[in-house]
Amino acid sequence: MAIITAMEDTTQIILVIVCSLGAVMGLVMGSVVCSWCFGKKKKGEDSDEEALARKIKTGNSLDEESGDTTRFKSEGSQSFQQTPGSPAITRNTINNNSSGNHSNGGILNGVLKRFERPERKMVTEHVQPNVTSQTALNQQLGLQKESYNTMGMTRGLSLSSQSRSASEEEESSSVWKNVKSIATLLMDEPPPEPTTGPIVDGVDFKLGKLQFGLAYDFQSLTLSLRIIRATQLPAKDVTGTSDPYVKIVLLPDKKHKLLTKVKKRNLNPHWNECFLFEGWPHNKLLEKTLYLQVIDYDRFSRDDPIGETYVPLNEIDLSQSPLFWKYLQPCKDSRGKLGELLLSLCYQPNIGRLSVIVMKAKELKAKDITGTSDPYVKIWLSFGQNRVEKKKTTIKKRTLNPVFNESFIFDIPWEKLREASLEVTCMDFDKVGRNELIGKVILGGRSGPMETRHWNDMVSKPRQQVAQWHLLKD
Repeated sequence: MAIITAMEDTTQIILVIVCSLGAVMGLVMGSVVCSWCFGKKKKGEDSDEEALARKIKTGNSLDEESGDTTRFKSEGSQSFQQTPGSPAITRNTINNNSSGNHSNGGILNGVLKRFERPERKMVTEHVQPNVTSQTALNQQLGLQKESYNTMGMTRGLSLSSQSRSASEEEESSSVWKNVKSIATLLMDEPPPEPTTGPIVDGVDFKLGKLQFGLAYDFQSLTLSLRIIRATQLPAKDVTGTSDPYVKIVLLPDKKHKLLTKVKKRNLNPHWNECFLFEGWPHNKLLEKTLYLQVIDYDRFSRDDPIGETYVPLNEIDLSQSPLFWKYLQPCKDSRGKLGELLLSLCYQPNIGRLSVIVMKAKELKAKDITGTSDPYVKIWLSFGQNRVEKKKTTIKKRTLNPVFNESFIFDIPWEKLREASLEVTCMDFDKVGRNELIGKVILGGRSGPMETRHWNDMVSKPRQQVAQWHLLKD
């Protein structure tokens, strides 16, 4: 039993050795076969290259013999002309009169067929760039020394052409890199901040703003004020515009005032007017306050204030010639200064009759030393500039809030209603001396905006009472 086991082990060892030897021999044989195949292929490639070189050499020698143009003629008097740019196959002359032309023609045809294969011919070309296109491109890019590389060259470029193209490409790429870097810097810059409007002092009451400048001449002791412009003024007329001008006062002196020109129908007027205050020492000016008031001019009634602003001169440096934008503030004395009057109008167009009811007044200005007034109301009917008829109410003693409730009738034909107007005046009665004016209001189609609206409401609503409060104006 032990002998059988030993024999089996020996057999297995022998089989392993035989298999290993077979594998080694297979590797050796494979290596030999592969080396033989590669050597044969390389030898064939070398022979092909040598044959191709001999063909190129033969073609070049033929080109040198032929010159620029070569003509081949066959028996059928068919000619082939060679030009300098075409593949070169040359002969000096061919005698067409001999009897052996057929054999010569066959040889020539063989040569032609042999050398007219473009895929086996290598041609070196030097392509010159177009001068016109190169100049235009250089002018456009600002690169006078950059050359223009023609696209689509033949694949068989010479070494000199390749080196020149490479240098030009490097120069062009460097230029474009510089341009690209500049463009990158420009793009990386932060966008410019949006420009803000002028800095305006004060609170915006939607009354517009005023621009003006100040300057002081210390030698001539002269203060210069330049009223430049106003913007976004509110409309005070029924046409949707205003006729603004500026009133100028150096407070506390109210007696002396200066006025700019009136700008008709303009909510953004430009004045550019200069005013001089001569003979004012600097220390005296520091005690003054510049008062500017923008007013709407009305031809047939009292002018309407738009807004005002104050500039204390002790708060600014006049030597710097400052320029200001100021928001206009509501005028302090523009409302409730003289009082208000309640009127009711009714027009009957079929008979041409206008009814006016003076109902009451409130918060009238005191005219007596006792702190009260003795008010009454006087009404004038006018056609254009001509006063036609006058009516008045009774006198109410010692009151600032009288109640009248008195009605008056005026005959106004329909065709004259357009030019008619009513001047309603509130007066203070005095036993001694002349009666004093408290305030007045003019009703008509060409008066102030509130008065005109009341008048138009009366016309649009015939035979109806239309009541409205009105501010009294001096």
